Amino acid sequence: MNYHRYKYYYSMFLFLLFSAESIANESENAAQTIHTQKPIVVSLVPDTALLDSYKRYIASAYQKIGHKVIFKEVPFGRAISLGTKGQVDAMLIRISAIEEQMPEFIRVPVLLAKGKAVMYCHKNVVCHETELDNPNNIIGVFSGINFTNKVMAGKRASTYEISTFEQAEKMFLKQRLPYLISLDKTDLGFYMQENPENFNSVVLAHYQAYHYIHRSIAYLMPELIQALEEVMQGNELD
Repeated sequence: MNYHRYKYYYSMFLFLLFSAESIANESENAAQTIHTQKPIVVSLVPDTALLDSYKRYIASAYQKIGHKVIFKEVPFGRAISLGTKGQVDAMLIRISAIEEQMPEFIRVPVLLAKGKAVMYCHKNVVCHETELDNPNNIIGVFSGINFTNKVMAGKRASTYEISTFEQAEKMFLKQRLPYLISLDKTDLGFYMQENPENFNSVVLAHYQAYHYIHRSIAYLMPELIQALEEVMQGNELD
């Protein structure tokens, strides 16, 4: 074998050797990147087991696209300001009717839930939508930016803001509040332990609810839509 041919084969050997090593390093780096991607911080309201199914849906969807989820319990209304500060990446589930009040968050267009806003009333008071305009009435609503406050916009009745579902249940069942506006999911119904037939009720509005992400992670939207659609397969909404 002459010198030039030997040099050619030796050069090819080195090329293949380093190429294989480079490919292996790139594969390892890609695996490490997927493993170490930034966790997604998802806000949700505290003190309710009704959101457990949505936590599973959302965690599964992000897992499909290589992200771990950290759930952060935040009272109503605070998630928007925390998103501005970079402390929250997404909101677990929100009513689409109030999305204009959270411009930094984008709807993931996969329907998670639908239901109705219901005013529950003790049987010793008049239970009719017109009672929202009675200035002598006090209506229990959830604090912060949410659908119950939107329902009360422009009404003359006073409102008493409640932070958690647990607090709402306690105050209403002990008759400290004669009226309470609840968001009832179609396939779950009344969220309290008490039988809803012990109260009167009137439907005030219907709603649809979605997952919302902060604009800073909008690049995840295409993958997230597909992943969430796959997760929601088989979870029919009435």
